[in-house]
Amino acid sequence: MYISQLNNGLRVLHIQHNSPVSHFGILINTGTRDELQNENGCAHLVEHSLFKGTSNRSAKSLALGLDNIGADINAYTTKEDTCVHVSFLSEYYPRIMDIFADMLFYSTFPEKEICKEINVIKEEIMSCFDSPSEVIYDDFENFLFTGHSLGRNILGTAQTLDVFTNNLDIVRNFFSNNYLNNEIVLWSDGNLSEKKFMSLCDKYFGNSPLKTHSRERQHVTPYVGFNKVVDRDDVQCNVVMGGRAFSSYEKGRDAFTLLNHILGSDAISSRLNDKVREKRGLVYQIESSYTPYCDTGIFSIFYECEYDAQEKVNSIIRRELNKLKANRMGSLQLGIAKKRLKGYIAVAADSRLNDAISSAKSLSVFNKVDDLKTVFRRIDTITEDDMLEVANIVFDENNLSQLIYRPQVS
Repeated sequence: MYISQLNNGLRVLHIQHNSPVSHFGILINTGTRDELQNENGCAHLVEHSLFKGTSNRSAKSLALGLDNIGADINAYTTKEDTCVHVSFLSEYYPRIMDIFADMLFYSTFPEKEICKEINVIKEEIMSCFDSPSEVIYDDFENFLFTGHSLGRNILGTAQTLDVFTNNLDIVRNFFSNNYLNNEIVLWSDGNLSEKKFMSLCDKYFGNSPLKTHSRERQHVTPYVGFNKVVDRDDVQCNVVMGGRAFSSYEKGRDAFTLLNHILGSDAISSRLNDKVREKRGLVYQIESSYTPYCDTGIFSIFYECEYDAQEKVNSIIRRELNKLKANRMGSLQLGIAKKRLKGYIAVAADSRLNDAISSAKSLSVFNKVDDLKTVFRRIDTITEDDMLEVANIVFDENNLSQLIYRPQVS
């Protein structure tokens, strides 16, 4: 793995692989949490709109430049970052990097194209409304971070998007204020030498203006627990339980990652899956998740079940959480859990694309990338006391909240 930095502040990461297929992308440390209230949905809209026209190419020209070589482009927006990436035949590195540099530095956000894309996102929002398992997460996070941008929907709302339609300068200003050289990582995995890759980076990205300034993110709001029930015209109960958790930089992050894996990963033997699904058949799916951010984190448990089973499922979950708070984990059980987590991480890293994106994210957040051996050593140092400590912090009753979508019962 090769890591460097261009003179204009852009960080660069390249992994050399001898393969006919290569991957290239741009990771920007900008997401929904960087939006002002009147900008909600901007980060996602920018992600959709980067290929809608530049000062050098039309939207059609950008599309054909990729389609005509069989390139596969994809992108995503999260609460804290945005990523645009493409997979392609390795011989087309120069063309790919030329197009990406054009859209990164010279996008114009033409009104006609962006208004069409706003309509596309409105359809995306409406399709999410048809899926209670998606909507409930958005509502839960909104309650968890009331009044803060971390709680807002990544897609924005129909109302905020309508405001952009009438004032595209909001979108252009968001792009200008947040797509900063010091917040961007260029990453690559492909059949190209480090020297050649850096040469192409210098050629296509090195002459861009030095657009760098400090950007301070809004601090998270104080946490107030909640227990809410919403009646909906659904067939089953949908439930999210959880609270705030460790940030990316806190000491308890690694231990809680392991604890979450034990509690509710998609492994058959995870505690929630074993107790609720395998032994009692009360749910089709139950899972826990943990997402760390730069100054906080989210822990959540999601399940859907029949109305009459909800209280029973809730009781089982609470019992398992209390066990993890009260009982010191045995060394044998902890050792098995560590092996399982290391295997999960290794399998995920075996995908070149996923590994490259994960490495770029690490470089963006920590300004370094740990290899698997280093990650495994961190996991191996986690102790039984560490597990007990993080369980008592995150699973504390004062930190646990709940949102239930309850089917209307006649």
